[in-house]
Amino acid sequence: MDRTVRRLQALVFLAWVAVAWPASAQTERPAADLAGAVPTVASVVADAEVPQLHVRWQVAESPSGGPVRPADMIPLNRFAVVARSSLRGPLVRERDPQWSEHDLVVVAVDGTGRETSWQRVRDPRILRAELPGPTGELTGDVLYRPEAELVVVVPDATTTGLHVYETHWTGEQFVLRQLGRINVTVP
Repeated sequence: MDRTVRRLQALVFLAWVAVAWPASAQTERPAADLAGAVPTVASVVADAEVPQLHVRWQVAESPSGGPVRPADMIPLNRFAVVARSSLRGPLVRERDPQWSEHDLVVVAVDGTGRETSWQRVRDPRILRAELPGPTGELTGDVLYRPEAELVVVVPDATTTGLHVYETHWTGEQFVLRQLGRINVTVP
């Protein structure tokens, strides 16, 4: 009986690894790999007029309604398109991307899930604060807005989704961590 239970536990563990491993591999990846494999949105758009989405982003729960410290954040990451506008190219090209922990990377995908382009945008969640410490000396702090507006370009009519990633420095390289997906319907 114990042997059967152990085998069953081992099978459950292997099934979990088979399901969870690909999911975690898709949510964190080296930023340089993306830049080398997928074109930037500026190279895809050229001189065309493209849709631009204004997205309400519910970032985190905030009991007070005010900014929260990263350590205290309970992430929500809910995205809702609230407005559309048009943007005329050409867009600024990313010739040599300089990654930063205060940037987001938005990757456009088509109906088959193929990544078609990427764009880097400043992270609208971030608030920088300088507060006096116990001795009166000013110290810097980073806080997150509980709600922010994200403005992104939709590169073409085949785009069905935009995956939003935050950048993170591991000590050796920048990696992208997926925060969520914006569903796109362009008329």
